[in-house]
Amino acid sequence: MTTPAVAATRTSTVVILTPHDFVAVGLRGMLGGEEAGFRVLPPDTEEEPDVVLYDVVTLLEGDEEELRHRVGHTASTVVAVTRPLRPDLGSRALQLGAEAVLPLSASADDVRALVREAVAGTLAEQNGASADLHHHRLGAEVGLSPRETDVLRGVVNGRSNHEIADELYLSVNSVKTYIRSAYRKAGVTTRAQAVAWCVRNGFPPPSP
Repeated sequence: MTTPAVAATRTSTVVILTPHDFVAVGLRGMLGGEEAGFRVLPPDTEEEPDVVLYDVVTLLEGDEEELRHRVGHTASTVVAVTRPLRPDLGSRALQLGAEAVLPLSASADDVRALVREAVAGTLAEQNGASADLHHHRLGAEVGLSPRETDVLRGVVNGRSNHEIADELYLSVNSVKTYIRSAYRKAGVTTRAQAVAWCVRNGFPPPSP
């Protein structure tokens, strides 16, 4: 009897986009190279990678062009590498189209597993993307709903209840209800306390 040949495992290509060498070196080392099934391409490669690991610290300068291009004009799956002290940057990357987030504190096994899921198109099936999204959504740690988070964004930016209502297509009474429930979950009672709590917990600071 002839033993069927074992199909060769395809090497997955990855681009790491970060302004920090230590992040690039660390992620490259975690992936383990071609013997582990990964080939890391240089950022300026003309080859379209399977996965882009995008360091959200780049968004600190308001530079969204590279992320928008990778999301909207390539077939690569974009995974946002998030920073623990700036969960707002991870949220912004997801809003711009990143398909999952990967904490900078992730283990090598987690990094390889998430990249494999991204290549296989099984991020949602494995619940990796949705679990990370919930973990990194602003206010998730105290149980804020997405709508409560949206309302608090308006509060942080100095919007009145009427302005928040107009922006979110809600009634003023609904905005007040969301504000009361969000304040209760955050343990604050005034608008000033709410703004301070939000900034401490990763919300973007008030617009200048």
